[in-house]
Amino acid sequence: MKKVFNLSVILAVLMAVFSFTSCGNEEEAASVSVKFSNSGTVELGDPIVATITADEKIESIELWKNNSRLKSYSQMPTLTNGVATFTIPAADINAVGTYELRITTKGNGATNGTFNVIFIPDFTGAPSKITENGAYYYKQGTTIGTLVVSNLTTASVTVSLDGKTAVELSDAVASYLMNDGTNSQRANAVANASKVVLAKLSGKAEIVSNELTGSPITGAVSVVFVKQ
Repeated sequence: MKKVFNLSVILAVLMAVFSFTSCGNEEEAASVSVKFSNSGTVELGDPIVATITADEKIESIELWKNNSRLKSYSQMPTLTNGVATFTIPAADINAVGTYELRITTKGNGATNGTFNVIFIPDFTGAPSKITENGAYYYKQGTTIGTLVVSNLTTASVTVSLDGKTAVELSDAVASYLMNDGTNSQRANAVANASKVVLAKLSGKAEIVSNELTGSPITGAVSVVFVKQ
């Protein structure tokens, strides 16, 4: 009976030691997160600032794009009350697209944050009509987008808005382009004036903003174009 008791005590001690050792090895990874200035969107040619929050020393920062590492930084920012800022130079983000910042800390904490680099053309003095085929940036109020013009003749033209399926604008049928990429006849365009992006001016080999048609649509927003 005594031997059985001693064996039970030994097993209990061993289990306690095993349990303590297991718990001691299950360390949680350090916490780390990142946020970017300008809501994560920066214009080409400008730097962007990352605000890093972490509870352990920052050990590595890498810049990635299209699953390829562009740069591994050597200078790590210092945390002050768990927060640090890190500026990504404009020279490191010299093309439009989505970038990824990968960060690790001493306590095995890791996080990835993405930001976008965009190009905004200078619309100062931009024309409000298109007279030749090609790819264009357009600005309608505060909206900036792209469109492609092809097959421009005196009677019709093909337009693709923001990469959407190309549609035909024609003097005979539907001469208005809407902001969802579809074409429209005048009656529907009038009913949805705020959605009109541009219109083909009757009888001429040009596309003009809706403000310059022979009979402007009340409520439509003026548009200007810059060729890409």
